[in-house]
Amino acid sequence: MSLKKKQTAEKPDGHKKNTKSKPGLNFAERKRLVKLKRQLAGSHKNAEKPTTAQKTITFKKMYRDGICQVTSTFYTKMVEFYDINYDLLEIEDKGEILEEYSRLINYFDPSIKFELFLFNRQVNEQTLIDQFDIPLQGDDFDDIREEYTQMLKKQAAKGNNGIIKSKYLIFGIESRGFKEARAKLASIEADVIKNFTNLGTHAKSLDGKERLRILHEYFNQDTMEPFRFSFQELAESGKSVKDYIAPPGFDFRYPSRFKAGKMYGSVHYLDIIAPKFDDELLKKLLDLDDNLTITMHLQTMDPVKAIKMLKGALTNIQKMKIEEQKKAVRSGYDMDILPTDIITYEKDTLDLLDDLNSSNQKMVKITFLITCYGRSKRALENITQRVSGIIQQANCNLRCMQYLQEQGLMASAPIGCNETGIERDLTTKSTAILVPFCTQELFMPAPAIYYGLNALSNNMIMADRKRLRTPNGVILGTPGSGKSFSAKREILSCFLMTKDDIVVCDPEGEYFALVGALHGQVVRLATNSKDYLNPMDI
Repeated sequence: MSLKKKQTAEKPDGHKKNTKSKPGLNFAERKRLVKLKRQLAGSHKNAEKPTTAQKTITFKKMYRDGICQVTSTFYTKMVEFYDINYDLLEIEDKGEILEEYSRLINYFDPSIKFELFLFNRQVNEQTLIDQFDIPLQGDDFDDIREEYTQMLKKQAAKGNNGIIKSKYLIFGIESRGFKEARAKLASIEADVIKNFTNLGTHAKSLDGKERLRILHEYFNQDTMEPFRFSFQELAESGKSVKDYIAPPGFDFRYPSRFKAGKMYGSVHYLDIIAPKFDDELLKKLLDLDDNLTITMHLQTMDPVKAIKMLKGALTNIQKMKIEEQKKAVRSGYDMDILPTDIITYEKDTLDLLDDLNSSNQKMVKITFLITCYGRSKRALENITQRVSGIIQQANCNLRCMQYLQEQGLMASAPIGCNETGIERDLTTKSTAILVPFCTQELFMPAPAIYYGLNALSNNMIMADRKRLRTPNGVILGTPGSGKSFSAKREILSCFLMTKDDIVVCDPEGEYFALVGALHGQVVRLATNSKDYLNPMDI
């Protein structure tokens, strides 16, 4: 601290006057100095800052076959995989799924960066309601069709069928050019799809237009407008692909939230402090009926480097242990009495080193990001509190990325880049417990028949068996469990929604009343019946 001395000046009449010196520059001089500094440094720093929404999106080019050039040397590819009924499996079957998922993680070597992107977004409410409109057919049953339509709409409001849940895997490599990257990514893609097949789920590769559609849905969650794009129009218009996916604008003025278009958002990361957690963490997060994205950036470490790192950590712990023992000897108490932290760290490090040496385990660098969205600041706070409650139940912390919302938003996007600088080292089995599978949904667009509710997710089951791979069906159950009622309900739904011919073979005469109520025809085939079938006529 510098002290300013008061200078005294003596007037001619003998009186003294205190005058303060004013060191430094005045306001005009400081303003002039700032202006000169900007002129000397040039405007290159300002030019680096994104001035448009398109410049904020961090990739260079999207090719037709789905390869995205993120930087001059980094290329990524993307596959979509579907859910499986993981929650319905027995413990042994769940163990097999986790083992296969661990193999998938171990498949990626340190040269391949990969990202899991779990995307929950709301569909247009009117579009969802329109799926349940049953077309009128001008017969005596149109009033029943209208009543049935209202019943389906009320049933849809109870579940979260208005939420589309998608799962994607993005992987990328460093390469010197596009041709080299395309060959390597094609080989990796085939192996990844094969690994998903071993898991019991289907996976498919996404081309450039499909990847851009997902990016459009990610950046424009407030509008939910359909994506209109073609590479032919792109070449003719001279625009960039970012012009088709960018929102009206980004706002990163606040340290703990951002704004994309009219949608508020906030990026957080998972601070993993719990020694163990179960496989229900992702399920609880994905069950939320709000716009939410979960992104996990992963990269395996070289086994030799990982073991060397752990041995270095073990050496430091043993050094601390020796110093504590020396203090104990100098203080005159038992040298075997050590701080609990040192004992715990030594045991955990030895167990981790044993896993890497003996088990099929790798060290994985993971960045776990959760991005919440809301149409207002209050809605954003509500969904953030719900997510934080789920995280705290797992004995972890949800940390907001203060002043890193722009980097966090781009890292959460299905692009493959991660510039957050936040990483945590986990083993393969610790990473695999964050299994991204919950329950398989069956919700086909209209026309589809209502079959009931999913017992796990409480979502509606809507299916058209004619569009399935195996359209045949069997109803199984104990006596009195409702097999006949289920068959009658499907017959009625098929009659109201379609114009298909319905033929019922009923030896016991149980469906006569239903056929009569629907103005159908009952044909009795017996030795003493007046009805008969003419094979030549058929």
